[in-house]
Amino acid sequence: MSKQSTIPVGRVIAGKYRVESFLAEGGMGAVYEATHLRLDRPVALKLLHQRHTNRRDSVERFSREARKAASLVHPGIVDVRDYGEDETYGPYLEMELLRGCSLADVIGHGLVPIGVGALIMYELVEALVVAHAQNIVHRDLKPANVFLALEPGGGARVKILDFGIAKAVREGLTESTRRSLSETLTQTGVIMGTLHYMSPEQLTDFRDVDHRADIYAVGATCFEMFTGRRVVDNGAPIDAINRVIQGQTLRHISETRPDAPVSLDAIIAQALAPNKVHRFAEAQELLVALSPFVTAAARPRLADVVNAAMKGERSTHLSTTDESTRVQMREPVARPSESAPPVTRTTFWPRSKRQFAGLALAALLVAFVSAVLVTLLMS
Repeated sequence: MSKQSTIPVGRVIAGKYRVESFLAEGGMGAVYEATHLRLDRPVALKLLHQRHTNRRDSVERFSREARKAASLVHPGIVDVRDYGEDETYGPYLEMELLRGCSLADVIGHGLVPIGVGALIMYELVEALVVAHAQNIVHRDLKPANVFLALEPGGGARVKILDFGIAKAVREGLTESTRRSLSETLTQTGVIMGTLHYMSPEQLTDFRDVDHRADIYAVGATCFEMFTGRRVVDNGAPIDAINRVIQGQTLRHISETRPDAPVSLDAIIAQALAPNKVHRFAEAQELLVALSPFVTAAARPRLADVVNAAMKGERSTHLSTTDESTRVQMREPVARPSESAPPVTRTTFWPRSKRQFAGLALAALLVAFVSAVLVTLLMS
């Protein structure tokens, strides 16, 4: 268990935040509900795990990316208000306190209606347009990082979490294969935990990653939202890596959702193109393609979906069809980038030495961890 997860209720962090309750824990750190003592307001406080605080380069990157995240002002991006360091618990971020649940929670309680899902996808991309305009790439978009926040007026909207911070920590981890076993296992957990949403170029050459990796992740996230399945089904990690690199992933939601409009199916398939030149060139282009699917009927239902998931219900709000879907299927919709070249399968063999090295490193890493686990089980 991490050092942060043992912070007791009532403990004061950095002389100004009183911990009220534990909210969540992930690969990077833990999040608490806290009270800002000087302003007397509730906040969300995130602290890095100890394994990251001991590495100065990760702390410096965390600080730099925190400043970038704080510069992103948009209702679809979680508001980062302050950054600092506590003498005992290390670096922290103060963020707005949200009420609601993650998209991962919603997916766990049933298929999302097409109309509501299209709205979620639209608001997610809308926030990315702002970030990409400032040359900030998330690199770790997934259902757990897409928060559906309830609003005071009774509505709900999408909020992207951990913007840019995942990139900062990931950059520190990619060069840690020669470190201790615990760090190697930690690195593997981070990579495998997000494998289903990573683009082929993220698995072959990190230096070749740009904003189109986020577009791929949007496609993978929304494919799972609509179908309940990941683009790479269960299997050995190395097999999944190979399938992603070869482009042998699921891409068409219509195979599971016959109620999905053909054009929406094509949009998601293009976002998931294994070759990034065949994806949407910009998030703005994807946003325009999605705009015909956003209807007023879907907005009040989004809050219903969130409330149902928070109660643990598989309610009618999570059924496969809804009124907004029927409206959309009757509406003419613009097909995305019909002039774009057809998506082709990438070959198994990497096209460059850097890609080959990336694939080889991933294979060796998985084999090493598997051997360690077998040894531990047999001992």
